[in-house]
Amino acid sequence: MVGKRTFICVIFIICTYILLGCQHKKYVKSNEHDRLPTQQFIEAHLLKNGWLQTDLTERSEEYLSESIGLWMEFLVEQNDPIKFEKQVQLVMEHFLTKDNTVSWRILKGETSTVNALIDDLRIMQALYNGAVIWDEERYEKLADDIASTLVKSNVVDGILVDFYDVNSTSQANLVTMSYIIPEAYDMLYEKGFMTKNQYTANRNILLNAPLSKDGFFPQRYIVATRNYEYEEEINLIDQYYIGYHRAKWGYSVETLVTLTKEAMASEGKLYGRIDPKTKKPIVHYESAAVYALATLMMLELEENELAQQLYQQLLTLRISDSDSVYYGGYIVIDGLYTHMFDNVLSLLAERKGKDEGVF
Repeated sequence: MVGKRTFICVIFIICTYILLGCQHKKYVKSNEHDRLPTQQFIEAHLLKNGWLQTDLTERSEEYLSESIGLWMEFLVEQNDPIKFEKQVQLVMEHFLTKDNTVSWRILKGETSTVNALIDDLRIMQALYNGAVIWDEERYEKLADDIASTLVKSNVVDGILVDFYDVNSTSQANLVTMSYIIPEAYDMLYEKGFMTKNQYTANRNILLNAPLSKDGFFPQRYIVATRNYEYEEEINLIDQYYIGYHRAKWGYSVETLVTLTKEAMASEGKLYGRIDPKTKKPIVHYESAAVYALATLMMLELEENELAQQLYQQLLTLRISDSDSVYYGGYIVIDGLYTHMFDNVLSLLAERKGKDEGVF
């Protein structure tokens, strides 16, 4: 009798295990990469109960859609559907507005009614990619909802603009050049949310962007006047973002590649801001985000030797002591200065370089 009961119990456990396995089949990490040191740092210090802190000090109670979008993009590359699902739930429960835009910030419990084009696009893109990889229809449905709203609320004269405020229904009258994400725009067109004319008009803003007389990309495009505006000081994060996105569409970034080669040859490093005329730094700090975006651009261009050089310099900014509690982080330990943006962009660059066999 005891043997029979034991047999029945074993069969019950096996059936339960199989049933649960089937229910969670979509969320099994089939090809998850090894966790990189920076991922370990983010998960240990910046990820709190699924919420991504902006930093560890003054902005520790600030949560950005920027962080979510970049992290979701990384989780797709990392093939981590379980952690991806947690971010989807966070978006749906806390960041998604009644109009299906994504709030750009939650600060100390207060949710902004304004979205940021680049973040909505990136989250939408990650959802579409996740839907394909993990065969999850819910992700495609949510991406469709975001896309459908985006092409209505964030559009002025057919051009996607920087932000929309759900409460006031006010819109930006410009598009920041770095906000134009090629894959996301391609998706909007391919899935029928943009006409061919709309897609071409938006794409041409990036394609036709004229270099300044000093050889730099414009910062923004004003929709009403159809004019580009330039900055007096060059923020290399913006330049490399634009360069990376142009490279994605096969557009020329030769001037920026030359600038990078010359800077690395003469200085051995890149600085956060430079004077457009002299090309000399006007700040004395290096930026992990600058190196990460420059590396991503070079990988896209198959400038692998330069990508490797940039990556090696990027690693000099990372905590390399495996015994340190902050191992893998792009952080200044004295003061705990770090930023989610720097860490996750660097992580994306490293993941791409390793996946392509360059690093």
